[in-house]
Amino acid sequence: MYLALFTLILMSFQAAKADNADSTLDSEELTCSQRGQSFRATDRSLMMSLRANGCHYWLWARSEAPQILPESLLKHTGFVAGDPHHENFSHMTINGRRLLVLNDLDDTGEAPMFLDYLKLTSVSRAALDSERKLSSAKALQAYSSGLKGESWNEDLPEFLQDDFELTEKELQKMYIKEIKRHETDGEFNKAPDVTPWRSMSESERFQFTAFENDVSSQLPRGYKIKDRGIYRKSGGGSGGVQRYWFYLKRSDSERHFIEFKPLVDPAVGNYQAQASNGGRLDQATKSYWSGQLPDAFGVVTSKGVHYWMRPRYPTMVRFSLSDFKDQPKAFAELTYYLAFRLGHWHGTQSGAEAYVRELTALSSKLVVQGDQFIAKYLRLAESESSER
Repeated sequence: MYLALFTLILMSFQAAKADNADSTLDSEELTCSQRGQSFRATDRSLMMSLRANGCHYWLWARSEAPQILPESLLKHTGFVAGDPHHENFSHMTINGRRLLVLNDLDDTGEAPMFLDYLKLTSVSRAALDSERKLSSAKALQAYSSGLKGESWNEDLPEFLQDDFELTEKELQKMYIKEIKRHETDGEFNKAPDVTPWRSMSESERFQFTAFENDVSSQLPRGYKIKDRGIYRKSGGGSGGVQRYWFYLKRSDSERHFIEFKPLVDPAVGNYQAQASNGGRLDQATKSYWSGQLPDAFGVVTSKGVHYWMRPRYPTMVRFSLSDFKDQPKAFAELTYYLAFRLGHWHGTQSGAEAYVRELTALSSKLVVQGDQFIAKYLRLAESESSER
């Protein structure tokens, strides 16, 4: 009897600690609305920092876009990428084919499609600051071409070639190498952003176990869980959101490094109210993954929160400012291609025909207005960055 009573008290105490831990962890995470109040300089270059400030962009655009851009164009909303920049697109092997997809679904949602396009080109403009280096007219033409369902008749951009040509064997070899970089003797390495199971507090283990009970059936079958970890990225655009890691192993050549990332606060929510996260993520996979997810990818739910489940695959699409400064022509070509692909994704959505007609009718003015919009935003971002 006393043992049963003691066990009950201990379980209640653990649950209370876990609840308190949840509150503490949540309080450390900034909401997108909070992150949008000022531009956060996460890098010494403006271009690199822009990629972590989607919340700021969409909050600013809500009040500024109607002052610069045609209201008739802004009425055309669709399911947008939200944070389209050059590292958020990469190839995935789906049904034996390498397809370009939006690899980060955090900020997807409903918003004006043209503002999504300007978000992409604003990052490029921060690095290529003249029309000679990056043609706004050509970028808009590429976007419009994608919207209309036309074909891309040029070569794949140089920056994407290696990623596109990656074979399944090469990818697996890189994947194993990436996994080994994060583990030693079957356990995750402890790092400032990573808390492996052995270093977790009692409350963190309690919280993790509850999460695992909800999602374990979605993990790849036939693998043994070697270790568990909590990852909280201190910088970047996610605001310190907590992610769950699983290290799985079947053999030396068969391993998985699975991440569960909660998706609760999209950047586009700073522009307009969004649908439920479950429906939003389902739409994201339909719009930007053709509704086809490879093995070990998925959308799962735990305690009412939706998570994007994905392997931590390495990618060839990694850039620094020097890449773009040293190869401005290649960077411009990459921008035109991604504008085309973004247009294609926008154009396949219902109601896009009216948007295409509106954009075509206004195209002669939109190059100038788009440039004015981007220039004003970049001036603000640079000003707020210099104040810190």
